[in-house]
Amino acid sequence: MTEFSTRERLGVRIVRPDNDPEITPATAHDLTQIVREALRNAVRHGRASQAVVKISCRDSQLSLVVHDNGAGFTNGHGRVDAEGFLVPQAAPWSIRERTAALGGSLRVWTRPGRGAEITVTIPAAAQGRYGADRRMHA
Repeated sequence: MTEFSTRERLGVRIVRPDNDPEITPATAHDLTQIVREALRNAVRHGRASQAVVKISCRDSQLSLVVHDNGAGFTNGHGRVDAEGFLVPQAAPWSIRERTAALGGSLRVWTRPGRGAEITVTIPAAAQGRYGADRRMHA
């Protein structure tokens, strides 16, 4: 995060659970790529200057939330419902694909001028681990 923050001039705050979740290396890789893509999009398309990355865990799921202070999805390609959520097909495809590969769900909230918030929720797998030990195949 430090390198990304410096290179992209984006202030990133990370909020982590007290105990690190037990996740497989493949799941950690996919979640890292989701965060990178979300932050890259926040800077490139939303011109964000600040972002928060929050990880939270419950017995049955792990949630990853990336919220930025950018322009939001204002390009017209992102169809938004009345509550500010993008229709699933309008969410960034790489984030959609990685979330699906993890067996998770994706919600993207946005308001023009108020930024965007990407929420990925993945289920707990057997033995208390999150995600399967697999990589996404392009």
